[in-house]
Amino acid sequence: MCEILRLAFAAVFVLVVIITIPTKSMGADKEYGQYLSAECNACHAPSKKSGAGIPSLNGKPVPYLVSALLQYKNKSRKNAVMQMIAGRLDSEQINALAAYFSSLGK
Repeated sequence: MCEILRLAFAAVFVLVVIITIPTKSMGADKEYGQYLSAECNACHAPSKKSGAGIPSLNGKPVPYLVSALLQYKNKSRKNAVMQMIAGRLDSEQINALAAYFSSLGK
């Protein structure tokens, strides 16, 4: 029974995080995101994939971008370069980058 309660609590926590991500990002500063994007643009092509298979970030949904950056930051998503880059970002910067890239056309 205790294990079921722990899993239920974890599921509720994840849902709360997912539900609040778009709300937090709606007020994010896209201009700040554009300013921060120079490092991202060095590898991520503006459309489709780069020759190295690095995907474009343009037009990706805010929750996807925030989630991916948080996964790199906590090292649950594997890529040493992205883990290093995301590890330096705070939540304001993550939200600003997500708001900026999601506002761009694919």
